[in-house]
Amino acid sequence: MPTTTNGSGSTGDFSAALKEFYGPGLIGSLNKDIAYFDALSEAGAEVELGGKGLVWPVHTKWSGGVGAIAEDATLPTAGTQSRSKATATSKEIYGRIELTRKVMASSRTNKMAFVDALDSEMDALESELKKQLNRQLLGNNAVPGGSSAAPNTGILTKITTGVANATQTVDTTHQLHSGMKLRIGTADHIPALASDEDADAAVIKSVDSRTQITLESSITTATGDLVTIGDANFTSFKHELFGLDHLIENDDDDLFGIDVGATGSAWKAHVDDNNDVNRSLSHERMDAMFDSVYERGGQRPNFVIGHNSFAREVKKLMEGDVRYEPQTYKGGFQRNLLVWNSGTQDVVIMSDHLCLPNRAYFLNLEFIKMAYLDRFDWLDEDGAVLSRISNKANFEAAFGAMLEQIVTKRNAHGVLKDISVNESTLVTPA
Repeated sequence: MPTTTNGSGSTGDFSAALKEFYGPGLIGSLNKDIAYFDALSEAGAEVELGGKGLVWPVHTKWSGGVGAIAEDATLPTAGTQSRSKATATSKEIYGRIELTRKVMASSRTNKMAFVDALDSEMDALESELKKQLNRQLLGNNAVPGGSSAAPNTGILTKITTGVANATQTVDTTHQLHSGMKLRIGTADHIPALASDEDADAAVIKSVDSRTQITLESSITTATGDLVTIGDANFTSFKHELFGLDHLIENDDDDLFGIDVGATGSAWKAHVDDNNDVNRSLSHERMDAMFDSVYERGGQRPNFVIGHNSFAREVKKLMEGDVRYEPQTYKGGFQRNLLVWNSGTQDVVIMSDHLCLPNRAYFLNLEFIKMAYLDRFDWLDEDGAVLSRISNKANFEAAFGAMLEQIVTKRNAHGVLKDISVNESTLVTPA
């Protein structure tokens, strides 16, 4: 438990507690409660971003210089393997806490006030940061970037029917929650922030159903408007991490600087969909995913992640053969995870409530990396974790990282879409 020095309640006391006690605890919590993030933290799954970003080669075409020949015939014409240069730069994710001077002053003579002040702020920061990082790692590719354009990150959902009202109908509320600050508009208008009248800032008052939200005030929307995180002064649109829904795709996008339309299938994941018409999961469909990813990219998936409802569908298939095996990743937290035998190995099936329902990602974790420019820590380059807010008597601290989720071999993965789940088991987000 953090304590004050002689009950002083100074910024030094608070800064020391944040740095030495709460910071390591928050990092541990990210690993403990975001199981996929913990899995990516395994040895070999983390790389460092330099000042100019990370660069790596991507194989896009075979040489064609191999073949059988007749006796005394000419050797196959020599060719060269084609490779493209992939580049990644870091995204930034931060959380902030604020302490009033009154709270800090009261802790000078009351150690429990000191603890309570930090505990309440840190609990809120931890909860929000975990939810946002988890959601970004999984992603939502609701509106692909399109030909020769980078995937659009930061989209939560879309407006299905534009109205002038506080109540809005959306594609899905799955990744929304009450109190979330939003910026709603078109892809062209959202980045313009307060200067653009065609993009509205809003706050979710309540999530009413799987397809309806109520905002704190009425706004005018248009059908197809994007719903993103932001307000009048900032937007997360196009600034969030690339999630699995962006990385494990076969769109003709421009991912990490490689034009998929020009390189073809070598820089596309295997996608098994049914044009938005859900179908039942089966043993055959599961096995076909493992086989298809191997046939396409030469690598077998060793990790599957989907929504909790997908995991329940898998259990139905396995009936009496449902198996859980203990898994311990770099964070040191042991979990008993569902296991499916692909015919060549046991593969973990991880469930996550923020994954979009009706789909699952079949991954080879060897080819997915967390790339860091700056790891999670307090922003203290000025020598202090806690700093006074300009023009206020309050103090604040910021915790975050500069990072990106990358794939080094896109066709080593696949996504199974349009899978029927028991809709009655899906809850409305709070």
